Amino acid sequence: MDLRIELYRALLDALECRAHNENILIGKLIILPSSFQGSPCHMQQNYQDAMAMVRKFGKPDLFLTFTCNPSWSEILNSIEGVQRPEVRPDIIVRVFNMKLKELLEDICKHGIFGTVFGLYLCY
Repeated sequence: MDLRIELYRALLDALECRAHNENILIGKLIILPSSFQGSPCHMQQNYQDAMAMVRKFGKPDLFLTFTCNPSWSEILNSIEGVQRPEVRPDIIVRVFNMKLKELLEDICKHGIFGTVFGLYLCY
């Protein structure tokens, strides 16, 4: 990854100046990569990727949102005793990914919506 530090120099200078003026200690600077989900960089990258897909393949014919239901039988059957699904996110994520993989297989390999020319997944 090529990080262009000069873009952050002005931000660092402003933070250092404010900390000096207000007599505040500066903590450790951490720059989140664009792969950090939910960050503004991540959202911008997702937008740019989606627009590249539109430029190449045209407007999408279908937009799907796939969500998880903690009451899925696969989740409830995997939980021991009186545990609630929300205390076992590992099981929820595993079942969600299995069902997502199955949905993508139905769409791409079995063509339930027709031929797929482009597919963009955004988590």
